[in-house]
Formats: sequence, C-alpha cells, structure tokens
Amino acid sequence: MSGSTAVADAFGPYGPLMSTRLSKPVRRSAGESRSSGRIRTLGLICAIGGLLGAASVVPMLAVPPMVGPDRFSYPFSAGWHIVAEVFFALQHLTLLAGVVGLAAYCGRYGSRLVLAGLLVTGLGVLTLVGCEVLAATAAYEPSDSPWAMTVGSLYGVAMLLIGVGLVIAGLVIARRRMLTGWARWITLATGGYVFVILFPAVFGPNVAGRLAIGGWMLAWAAVGWAVARAELDGRVEQDG
Repeated sequence: MSGSTAVADAFGPYGPLMSTRLSKPVRRSAGESRSSGRIRTLGLICAIGGLLGAASVVPMLAVPPMVGPDRFSYPFSAGWHIVAEVFFALQHLTLLAGVVGLAAYCGRYGSRLVLAGLLVTGLGVLTLVGCEVLAATAAYEPSDSPWAMTVGSLYGVAMLLIGVGLVIAGLVIARRRMLTGWARWITLATGGYVFVILFPAVFGPNVAGRLAIGGWMLAWAAVGWAVARAELDGRVEQDG
C-alpha cells in the first residue's frame, strides 16, 4: 500500500498494489540521503552472508559422516554439530540485515504492504536463528526423540513465515517496479523458492535438502546485492 491510502483502495482494481506504473519514491531529506550508505552496507552484509551460507553446503556434503543417520547431529559429531549451529545462527543474522536494508529502501515508496511482508520475513528469520540455537541443544539427541522432532518442526514454521513474507513483499516490489531488471523479481523468487523447491527438498534425501538450502542462500545473496546495487546505481535520486 502507499502513503495514507486506505486498505480497501489498495486492493481495489485501481489501487497502487495493482499499478504497473514505475513507482516514485517520496521526497528525501538530506538526512535520509545519508542513510544510503547504511542501506548499501546492509545489502552487502546480506550478500556476503548468503554466499557463506551457500559455501557451507560443501563441507556438509563432503565431510564423511561422523555419526549414524539416527542421530540428530548427523553428519557431524555432537561437538561439531554445535559449532555448525552457532555458525548458522550468526549467518542467518546476515539475512536479517538484508531484510532491514530492503525495508529501509522500499520504505521510501510508502508501501505499507511491502513493509508488512518484510516484517513477517524478519520474524521468520529470527525464528530461524532461534531454531539453530535450539538445534545446538539437541546435539546429543536421537533423531526421533521428542525434543529433536520439536526442533525440526520449528524449522518449518520459520521457513513458512519467511516464504509468505517474501512473496507478499515481492509481489508489490515487482508490480510497482521498486527495483529494476532482475532485481525486480528476486524478492518474489526467493519467497517462492521456499514452496516450490525448498520444502519438497528438505523432506527428501539429505543431499537434496542440502543442495536446496545452498540454492536458497544464493538467492538471499542476490537479494542483498539487489539492495546494495540499488544504492550504488543511485536508483533513488534525491529531489531538489
């Protein structure tokens, strides 16, 4: 939604959500212009974090299993599993930087629906971070223990929140052309990936799940670069 437009107008046939015109950002003050560097930095943090997340798939697949698949920590021993979960928790925080940066960038267009979608996404990312912390506490559990199964189910909640939030925000970003070129579609694609590829893969063979997660992290890296690129290219120009 845009500005003070009512909810009903936003969803009407001529509402801003369904407009295909190139959206124009609201007027930027000198102080807002200085925030450009911070938005760019947040985008770059997300891009780097996404690449690190994708790269982490390699050791997950290459390291010989240290325990059997009946252990929650598979393929790592309990100790290495805890190390991995700490890394994943920190890495997921870089994704949150991208969400914040994208929200700050899109906030210039006054779209409440985009911000609502990104709020849901942010809650999902924080839930994902919490899942990694909880997963570390299940390092010594068998994979079918009640606690291990509870932790596993929470991952599904986190992914659902992230997917729904990104799809909501991505639809508006694409329709209102807040970003250009491939960046126009990357938020929507990253959210849709959750339902089309990630969910089916994580419930399949371990290799398929790991590869799907790696692909999702690459998509997150692209989201981060889209935010950083928008600022580097001066996508939003200061008025006056």
